[in-house]
Amino acid sequence: MRLTQALGKYHLGRLIRRVWQQQRERKPADTQVESKLAQFGIKIIDPIDKIQPKREFVKIEPEVLYTEIKFDETHPDWKNKVCLTYRDHNVLQNGTAQAQLLTKTIHINNELPQQIIEKEMDVSEDIHHLIERTIKTSTVYDAHQELLPKRKDPNRPAWNFPRDYGLTDIRKTHNLFKKLLQICECVSGPEVARTRSIFHNGITSVSIEKESKLLQFALSFDLVVVSTKPLTQIEDQNALTESDFPNIYPFHSTVSLEKTNIYRTEDLYPIETTSPWSNVHTIFISHNPEEVKNLSELPVTEDQIQARSMIKSFTAAAIFQLNTLDINKTEGIRNFWWSIPALELFEEACYESGQPVLKAYNPEVIKKLFAFYKNT
Repeated sequence: MRLTQALGKYHLGRLIRRVWQQQRERKPADTQVESKLAQFGIKIIDPIDKIQPKREFVKIEPEVLYTEIKFDETHPDWKNKVCLTYRDHNVLQNGTAQAQLLTKTIHINNELPQQIIEKEMDVSEDIHHLIERTIKTSTVYDAHQELLPKRKDPNRPAWNFPRDYGLTDIRKTHNLFKKLLQICECVSGPEVARTRSIFHNGITSVSIEKESKLLQFALSFDLVVVSTKPLTQIEDQNALTESDFPNIYPFHSTVSLEKTNIYRTEDLYPIETTSPWSNVHTIFISHNPEEVKNLSELPVTEDQIQARSMIKSFTAAAIFQLNTLDINKTEGIRNFWWSIPALELFEEACYESGQPVLKAYNPEVIKKLFAFYKNT
């Protein structure tokens, strides 16, 4: 090991850091200036207070843009009288029998009015081919993709299936409604089509008293055909006065209606009175099993679906021949409602081996659709 001379030199970096460490907190020396000036009555103030005087800011409370609405007595629409409401998601527990008692209606089952039957006509094969193509376009060819409802297996209720994407039943139905009505306009000719018009998603609300109870039907319609003239009378309003209403004892006619104290009694109608097309002609109603459910969580039956159509017809006064709104008693003038068993336009429209397939197309449905459209 080589010995060298010890120089005793300072490391400048460490020296500078040590100086800063020792002198960074230097205390100012007391020059006795303040005490001398205080003897002469001179007050020392901070110049910052003169240059930038402190200001007192008034605290402004922000305005409440949205207040949470409580569904209790403080709600602006709260009323002491209970209202029984029927909405789009409701179904009647006892089906058409309950709907008859609720709306004072005679149900003429498995039959259509004679003037509707007379307007049924056979259409050409070209029209049927066009309708088959329309069904495929509405239910198969539509490229829209949406998250479909969850699949459930009754035998394995806890099993989670992979989520599916595709066309919902409501979208398929709405597509089909619009395209079939367009074909009806073309087949019926301009003389009929110029007296018709269409609007979508109409909202109607009707409030009626029955046996000292307030009923409210607040419903919407997917598609409505309106006309310039009201429908002609089908049956004499004094007919069928001796027909009996069904008995649903021990149930009451208002069973399964929702009770609420928050409501408005004003009636809503989707068409202005000044419109030339102010008369409802035909309503199209779709059934969405994801929204329309029983209170008992049982599956919705075909009879309950028909009852739902009757209530919507009563509210819109369309296909329904509305003779009276006095539904307090079963005697006197009654309303009439015709119906036939459900008809399937087709059994299935899907892809099989990469090819679009339409199974079991039923032309009878189209005949009745044309007859309803041409009815006056």
